Amino acid sequence: MKKILPQANDLDKVIDVMTYIHYHPGCGYNDIANYLGFAERQAKYYTDACVYLDLVIEDRKPSRICEDIFKNSSENITERVYERIITDELMGQVFARAFVLPDSDLDTFAQELVSYYHPEIISSSTIERRARNIVLWCKRIINYMNLKHK
Repeated sequence: MKKILPQANDLDKVIDVMTYIHYHPGCGYNDIANYLGFAERQAKYYTDACVYLDLVIEDRKPSRICEDIFKNSSENITERVYERIITDELMGQVFARAFVLPDSDLDTFAQELVSYYHPEIISSSTIERRARNIVLWCKRIINYMNLKHK
């Protein structure tokens, strides 16, 4: 089964959802929504993003990767999640372009990749939204790297 391309735009909240699920395995979407203060629909979007990154499994339980992060890298949770994005076949290409050619048209590049990797997405507005989220995530990672290594 092909994973759903993430609809979550706030990468920090993706990490928050993964952390919540780690400490509350099998929780409901309503629990996640209440914890983060948003609608159940958004809780599903953020959980799906965690599933896409193999941090959580379908029934809102931590994956082996998530368990490893908390067991062996709890001081580097953010970096380990960012690693999942950078090494993703689609998102990694956007990250590389954003890092090497930050002034290029990242949105168009990401839209082309989304169309290529996810031909099931036929709506141009959906392609634009999913691509925009990927660009936002990649820029967030680059900003984090720049701040951390100043």
